[in-house]
Amino acid sequence: MYGFTSTLNVVKLLCNALLVRHDIKCTGLLAHLLCYNNKVNYVYVLKSSQDHELYIGSTNNLKRRLRDHNDKKNFSTSWRGPFELVYYEAYKNEKDARWREQALKLRGNARRFLKERIKRSLG
Repeated sequence: MYGFTSTLNVVKLLCNALLVRHDIKCTGLLAHLLCYNNKVNYVYVLKSSQDHELYIGSTNNLKRRLRDHNDKKNFSTSWRGPFELVYYEAYKNEKDARWREQALKLRGNARRFLKERIKRSLG
């Protein structure tokens, strides 16, 4: 009988094979499985508790970046915190993550579709 660790390792191997073959974007738990032991680039969406507006950004260290936003180390968001992470996508390639970030910031349809997709998370 396989234990949880063995099963998780098999899933990681399969997911990494998919990621290498297709260079796909991934979210949530799948993101952690797909990008395990790989450099990961994130596109993230934060919700401000001050004005309830969204902030979209990208980083290669999601925990640090969220902490920086909440510690007011980012000029563009220093007056809007604290923030809650409401969504993120993980990418293997930094250029793909940057492209997606710009698409969400500059293209109304991309942003609208994402907001519709995560409407329950936005409260």
